[in-house]
Amino acid sequence: MSAVDEIDYLEEAGPGIAELPEAPEVAPASEELAAPAALPGWDQKTIETFLQGTGAGIHMLAGRAERDWMMTEKDLERIAPPLTRICNRYEPTLRLSPLADPLLVAHGFALYGWRSALEAKRAERDVDEDLEAGPRYETGPVEDAGAVDLGEDLDEAPPPYFPNGDANEQ
Repeated sequence: MSAVDEIDYLEEAGPGIAELPEAPEVAPASEELAAPAALPGWDQKTIETFLQGTGAGIHMLAGRAERDWMMTEKDLERIAPPLTRICNRYEPTLRLSPLADPLLVAHGFALYGWRSALEAKRAERDVDEDLEAGPRYETGPVEDAGAVDLGEDLDEAPPPYFPNGDANEQ
């Protein structure tokens, strides 16, 4: 290619399309797509329930303190209203709104099962730790190591306790 054959794209239109074609006419939206108003939409309380359940699930998975990752009322006040509006404007989530109750039930059962399994595992771990630790003896407060009067004569040997295995014998 010589210097004469080069095309200066700044001065000329270049090898591209000289004229853009007209946009094709778009058919009106079908009745199925144009009917989001017929869908029930999302209720803010439902969104709050999802947020609380999600926080509880994350807490069970990664929580260290008593309530970390769990949603507080302030968190819900900040997040739930805009998320509700987003879910009601975004078509895929709006189409899920009729399934909100079944989704909440599935979500609740999943968290219930997960929590129950974790509690069972923790109880099993605690039993194993107790078995590995061996017997433990609790001691009370240490009393004065001075002489203690037991009110008995220590020179005599105590009578045998159940010498023949009979509890009534002395």
